[in-house]
Amino acid sequence: MNLATVLRRQGSSVAVMDGVMQFGSVRHLVQVPPEAKSIVDLPPGGAMKAAMAEALWEGPAGVQYLLAPPRPEQADLVAASEVQNAVNILAATHDHVIVDTPSRLGDDALAILDAAGMILLVVTYAGPAIATARAAIETFDMLGYRKQKPILTVISQSDETGGLTRGALEHALGLPIAAEIPTDRKLVAESLARQEPFTAAAPTAPISQAFAALATALVAQQRK
Repeated sequence: MNLATVLRRQGSSVAVMDGVMQFGSVRHLVQVPPEAKSIVDLPPGGAMKAAMAEALWEGPAGVQYLLAPPRPEQADLVAASEVQNAVNILAATHDHVIVDTPSRLGDDALAILDAAGMILLVVTYAGPAIATARAAIETFDMLGYRKQKPILTVISQSDETGGLTRGALEHALGLPIAAEIPTDRKLVAESLARQEPFTAAAPTAPISQAFAALATALVAQQRK
C-alpha cells in the first residue's frame, strides 16, 4: 500500500490486488466501505475484463484496489486461474500492479507469481527469515522464475541487523537488494490506527523516503 501510494504520487496509475484469498488484510488496513466489491464479485473467464472497473475500489491517494473476498469461506469460490486472469487484466489497464501474495506456495500464489513481471522478496536480518527466503528462492529456481523475470530483495527493519551486513545477506540469498526499509514502530503503529499509508501521512519520514527509493528502483528495473 505504501509503495502504491508513492508510485501514484509520481503520476502512475496503480492497482493493488489482495492476493490472499482466505484472510486478506488490505480491507482492514484502509477504510474500506462495507459495500465495496471484491474479486469474488467478478464473473469468470472472458466476462471478467468488462466487469473489472466496477469491482475496483479507489482508496487513499487515488490507488485502486481489488480486494480479497470479505469472508474466508468465499476463497473457495475463486479459482487460481481466475486470480491470474485478474492480474493480467489489471496489468493491461495500469502502469503498475502490486499484488500481496499468500505466504505459502499454493496454486493461487503460483498463479500470481506466474503472471508477475517482477517478484519482490521481503526479508529481515533474522535467521528464520533468511532461511525461509533461501528456501523460497530455491523453489523459484526450480520453477524457472529467475530466467523469466527479475527477483529482487527488500530488507525490512534494515537497522536491526543482528550483527549481519547488507553484503552478507546479499551473498547468502544470491539476489540483488532493491531497498532497505528502516524501523519506525511509532509511525507504522499510528498509520495502522488511522488506516492510512504512512507514505501519505508523513512523506518526509525516513521510512517513507525508503519507499520512495524502492519505487525509483522498481521503475528503473521495469524500464530495463
